[in-house]
Amino acid sequence: MSQQIDIFDAICGALLLHLYESFPVRLHVEFTDLPLNEELEHLSAAEIEQWMEVFCETVLWLEQEGFIRFQTGTDDRDFFGVQLTMSGLAVLRSIPASVDSTKQSLIDKFKSVFGEGGKIVSAEGLKVAVGSLVSMSSSIG
Repeated sequence: MSQQIDIFDAICGALLLHLYESFPVRLHVEFTDLPLNEELEHLSAAEIEQWMEVFCETVLWLEQEGFIRFQTGTDDRDFFGVQLTMSGLAVLRSIPASVDSTKQSLIDKFKSVFGEGGKIVSAEGLKVAVGSLVSMSSSIG
């Protein structure tokens, strides 16, 4: 998993799942807080740096798109007061319209993608879940 969009998918899913499981508590979120240990353990320092850069950009993108809010970010790539917005929570709880007949909420799709230690057990499932998130973003006010 080295393509930037794949890294985005992994970080986006892990971050939203992390925030959902802590909702409504606001969190101080750093890259190392995400449960992605197994995905990262065989990467070089340069590859981990790429993941950290994508993490920052993902947080900013999710905030700009209305899924999350945060109070402040730092030059150290961590964010304070991070929380799902009402719209973000609603999208995660919704059941995406798709050809998939499982009738799972979006958050349940994210939960099924991540295994023990943050290992991504279904790269295709992750793409479908993030794709659903992006297509549902038009429902955010």
